[in-house]
Amino acid sequence: MKSFIDILQRAEHLADFLPRKAVKRPYKIVDSVWIKGDLSLRKTYNKTLKNSEILVFPYPIFKIWIAFVLQKLKCKKTNTDFKKILGFGLSWNFLKKEYVPLKANIIYYRKRAIVMVYTTEKKVIKVALTISGQQDMKNNTGVKVLNKIRKTFFTL
Repeated sequence: MKSFIDILQRAEHLADFLPRKAVKRPYKIVDSVWIKGDLSLRKTYNKTLKNSEILVFPYPIFKIWIAFVLQKLKCKKTNTDFKKILGFGLSWNFLKKEYVPLKANIIYYRKRAIVMVYTTEKKVIKVALTISGQQDMKNNTGVKVLNKIRKTFFTL
């Protein structure tokens, strides 16, 4: 974990987002996404999550809920995870916190790369963690993913 945080800190230093003596900030962990958790859910939602792909509130389409309930009544395994269709808004206060000296508002962790989103600076930093992640960036695959995330969060 320490080496993971060191990589992210170096990326922020290179982008001039992080001072030399950084303060540890709380991040709430939702699956493989870290969300800055120093504000209430409402303020965090309005500042960072409103236009994101992360499901905060319960899934609004009733078909998904009906299919989930019917599969559970028939005692079948469902492909839909209950936590995902419920959203994490109801469990915001109970989510695990990790205190790290970073400044990003949202950190997406993928096996090959990490994407750090800064909403106040309107910037996105992507860090390749593996050799295949570096290849993705060279092959433009990473740029396509980055552009999707950028369009999700910021209107250019």
